[in-house]
Amino acid sequence: MIEAFAGTGHVGDRSYYALDYPQASVLMLNSHQPGSPAGRLGPEQLDWLDAQLASRADLPAFVCLHHPPVPIGIPFLDGMRLTDSDELAAVIGRHRQVVRILAGHVHRSATASFAGTTVSLAPS
Repeated sequence: MIEAFAGTGHVGDRSYYALDYPQASVLMLNSHQPGSPAGRLGPEQLDWLDAQLASRADLPAFVCLHHPPVPIGIPFLDGMRLTDSDELAAVIGRHRQVVRILAGHVHRSATASFAGTTVSLAPS
């Protein structure tokens, strides 16, 4: 991702970033976990997300990542979801301005509650 999008003004030396608009924040996370179909954010990104959300607490925020933080009811696909979703829930739960979490990976359309907000999964 860094190689493909470096120089766009959003991606620098890391593959997670914020798009700050006057009306909202869009926070892009990298849940890729090398060698695994499941995802993970890790403490560094979660701390970054927490700080970003705290810095613009008065504006709606959209949090985007590839791996869904919730099971969707298909065991094979649920084995590929975000492995540190409890840690993500703790961060999201502290920031009530998160209006939506957007994810994909399972190529199914689904909507679920998560940490006081809504997760929307995109189909392929």
